Amino acid sequence: MKKTNNKLTSIIFAFTFILTSLQVQAQNKPITAVLYFDVQGIDLKPEAMGNLVRIELEKLGSYEVIDRYDIKFMSEQSQIKLDNCYGKTCMLELGQKLKADKVISGSVELFGDQIVYTIRMAEIKTGRLEKAIVKQYLNLPKELPLMTELSLKELLGIPVETDVMDKLSKKSSYESSLNNPGDISLNLSGPRMGFTVFTGTNATVLNKPISSGGFEVTPILSQFGYQFEKQYLNEGKFQALVEFLPMVSGIDQGLFIPSLTVMNGLRNNVNGFEFAIGPTFSISSRSKGFISTEGEWIKINDNNTAPINADIEYRLDSKGESYINTGLVFAAGKTIKSGKLNIPLNVYAVPGRNGWRFGFSFGFNAKKKTTN
Repeated sequence: MKKTNNKLTSIIFAFTFILTSLQVQAQNKPITAVLYFDVQGIDLKPEAMGNLVRIELEKLGSYEVIDRYDIKFMSEQSQIKLDNCYGKTCMLELGQKLKADKVISGSVELFGDQIVYTIRMAEIKTGRLEKAIVKQYLNLPKELPLMTELSLKELLGIPVETDVMDKLSKKSSYESSLNNPGDISLNLSGPRMGFTVFTGTNATVLNKPISSGGFEVTPILSQFGYQFEKQYLNEGKFQALVEFLPMVSGIDQGLFIPSLTVMNGLRNNVNGFEFAIGPTFSISSRSKGFISTEGEWIKINDNNTAPINADIEYRLDSKGESYINTGLVFAAGKTIKSGKLNIPLNVYAVPGRNGWRFGFSFGFNAKKKTTN
């Protein structure tokens, strides 16, 4: 019984100690007054901007923030106009009357296509500016709360997410829901070029003489086309894309093989890696035939008929008829950024009964925003 009482006493003592420590820490928080922020070119009033900074500072929990109504009351009593109190002298004077330890003010201004965010913190005891930062963001007024949070964290030395900061401040950052708001669709269309490699039976037929139904070309063909790409979902770290890619293959070797590929894919807007899958359609010359008992492929025509149990199949044949081929494309790649320019690099594979196709393509485009 005595041991139980000792354990209970220890638990109560520990709980009391922790509670007391938390209260002492809360009492030791610097008392801070957040005044109005000067606003230029932004559809927000100085009072509202100051309130936004005050709310974000309270959320960080590092300071005891003076209520906005107390600030307003004291400014009226002292005949200090808050909408003109942005300099150090005025900040210190009002901070002393509020009996604050620190006072914060600053400005938010639109310059061209950038928002310049300035925050200054003055210390009442020393009468000096303790800290000041100037941050440049993209012109994204809807993200002012997030800009305020990031700016305050940097002012106070609190780590911020580098990727989030880049999305809001760098034009060369990958597109995301932050730097491309939801009411904007993104067009990333542009030219594509590359090559495709045939394997298996298809490679053999391409290399055969024309007299034998071949094409007398190497099984590596150039490709040229244009990719029509639209981003239709953009949340978190991923974008959902739909792509239409008409191409022509084999021009370098005297062939003309048109194709159309339709793909759905996902792109990571942190590192630019992407994956896509979809059907592909092309037109080529093929003939119907079968494999003989000696292992040779024999074309079916007026002189050759297939045995009853033979497996009929279609193969590439320069003397055949035009058919529409179908396949499924698996593609992966990465987009390299250079300012507003995107340089997509992709590899792909197309499985097939008569041999797989592998390829590489690259291109360039610049994002085009279209208001929905």
